[in-house]
Amino acid sequence: MSEDKEVLEPTTPEVVEPKPKASPEPEMVPKADADKLYARAKQAEEGEKKLKGELESERARAVQPTPTPPQNLENVLEEKFELRHQGYSREEIAFIKANTPQDKSMTEAAELPFVKAAIEGIRGQKKAEEATPNPSPRTLYAGDKTFRDMSPAEREKNFSGEAWRQGRKAKG
Repeated sequence: MSEDKEVLEPTTPEVVEPKPKASPEPEMVPKADADKLYARAKQAEEGEKKLKGELESERARAVQPTPTPPQNLENVLEEKFELRHQGYSREEIAFIKANTPQDKSMTEAAELPFVKAAIEGIRGQKKAEEATPNPSPRTLYAGDKTFRDMSPAEREKNFSGEAWRQGRKAKG
């Protein structure tokens, strides 16, 4: 083993500054090509302006709701009165009001075909309900007394099989 080892002394690293890049010389473009590029750039700018204008008009249209005719309480009451005078029920008027487009009055909406058809359906349903009799319990009468009001002896006398047969013979 040798004692002659070389000792390395620490050194500071050299700072190398980057060399400034030389700006490239602009390439010379033929005048015809330059004019074409200029025309394309100008056309793109005009297209961009046009699209920005359309976007602004769309935003303005989206922000402003469609104008609706103002309907105050007096107008609504007058329309309801007119519909009642024409023969519409309260339920039918409520249906008309619920199905009235924003741009029409209730009297105009009552003339729409789908509203007329729906009201006819509602009226037909009501007629069918009214035509069906309500179920009622059958009450048995004998003279002027009901079955409940009779004593057991009277029930036996009036509703026995023999009394029934006699009643049938008298009718027939």
